[in-house]
Amino acid sequence: MGESALLAGWFYSAGVPIEARVEKLEYIRDGVERKAPYCDYEMSPVSNWNYGFCSDELELIQGEIGEYPFSVEHPPVKLRTKMAKVLWKEKNGICAVVPEGRTALGEAEDKELQPYGYTNLRMTEMPWVHK
Repeated sequence: MGESALLAGWFYSAGVPIEARVEKLEYIRDGVERKAPYCDYEMSPVSNWNYGFCSDELELIQGEIGEYPFSVEHPPVKLRTKMAKVLWKEKNGICAVVPEGRTALGEAEDKELQPYGYTNLRMTEMPWVHK
């Protein structure tokens, strides 16, 4: 019971981590100069993000809390599950509210979900995939 309750809680606060390209946006507005590192940053995905769940089985992977507690590279816990890509388009760098379909575009893959605070760019709301 304890582990399944833990998994249920983590399931709703974890997401697929997405590799990102980071662009510095330097500018002057209202006489204030915004230069790196005190500027805005835009993150764009460079890895796949269009996944849906193929399984309701979650494997809890526990690690150690490192020297930097919120390390993107070394989260202390992850959830492994089966996911598949779905047809989910984006427009102007923003994904559509819902995917165009929930049919798998290929074979299921093992994906590891990370807690929200251990990602920079992530997908946290994914559909169930029809087999």
